Amino acid sequence: MRKITLTLSIIVIASYITVAILAPFIASDIPIVCVSDRSLSFPILKTHESQLLHITHGKSSTNDCWYALIPYSYKNLGGTEASLLPPLSTQVGISSRFTHWLGTDKIGRDVAAGMIRGTRTAVKIGGFSVLISFLLGTWLGIFAGYFGDNGLKMSLWQLLSTSVFTLLAFFYLYYGSHYLLFLGLVVFGILFHIILSKFALRKKNYNFPIDLIVVKAIEVRKSIPGLFFILAMLIIFNRPSSWNIVIVISLLGWIDFAKLARAETMATKQENYVISARLLGLSLSNILSKQILPNIMPTLWVVACFSLSSAILLESSLSFLGIGLPVEDVSWGKLMNEGRTSQAWWLVVFPGLAIFILVLSLNRVILAIQEKR
Repeated sequence: MRKITLTLSIIVIASYITVAILAPFIASDIPIVCVSDRSLSFPILKTHESQLLHITHGKSSTNDCWYALIPYSYKNLGGTEASLLPPLSTQVGISSRFTHWLGTDKIGRDVAAGMIRGTRTAVKIGGFSVLISFLLGTWLGIFAGYFGDNGLKMSLWQLLSTSVFTLLAFFYLYYGSHYLLFLGLVVFGILFHIILSKFALRKKNYNFPIDLIVVKAIEVRKSIPGLFFILAMLIIFNRPSSWNIVIVISLLGWIDFAKLARAETMATKQENYVISARLLGLSLSNILSKQILPNIMPTLWVVACFSLSSAILLESSLSFLGIGLPVEDVSWGKLMNEGRTSQAWWLVVFPGLAIFILVLSLNRVILAIQEKR
């Protein structure tokens, strides 16, 4: 029975991810493929609005076109006379192909299309925020646990270059939300640091207390209530964006990975195979990535699944409160908030059910990972 429920949970999670990736091809008012006498076109892949061929609600067309399963866009009106329609509503004089299977909201947008878009929003924000939290927290925890306060030595030039690239990266992140430039500066700073460690003249090295810095950073973050931290960060990022929410949730959740990775690394580095690897002269990258990281990954997977559930719930809560996302974007939380204000049960039940099923499936996977340990 446990294997069956685990298999179903994995299928459910994979289905959510598939729907998120293929969302434009599942719910759209733009034809996917159009076949004419002499050509084959894909209007959905075109970007300019003048090139897009919208649906005509059953009217004749010179081309034979295949539309998405749900022939409505999440942000366009469905051409309904009434603004708020219950599930399975049809329109007089229009083909049943254009039925609103989950109803419409108060301005006539199709709820099924909004649910598909909400799935993409939830998976995108939850997945990327957990990925960033995992990379940031895990490696900070590994470095802190492995080097301690006296194991990592840096030259004056390395300290200066690390400080400069860090300040530049966060400057562009804060003042322009240049995410690619931020990532590029971080990567270039790491590469420059490695080059200096091999070729720079280092007459004197200084201890870099990375363990103390990481521990104090965790304490400072834990001392700030989560809601206050979120509100403060969203004020700093003054332009609503889903990527801003990703960064905020990442800064909120990295400490869980860091604490666990630090504790596990401090225990693992005392094992005989790690000591033997150091005595054999294996490189630091080999020891950290091939000796330590694989042995602490089972525990980190549990934290990752918990963090993904928390990130999805947090994104839905923020959207329900109207915080973070742009006005034109759609999420499960926004649909539930609209259902609360308009007294439309279908705008609350369907998004709530989607959140419940996804979180339940993730929790079942967590239990399976814990049972294997």
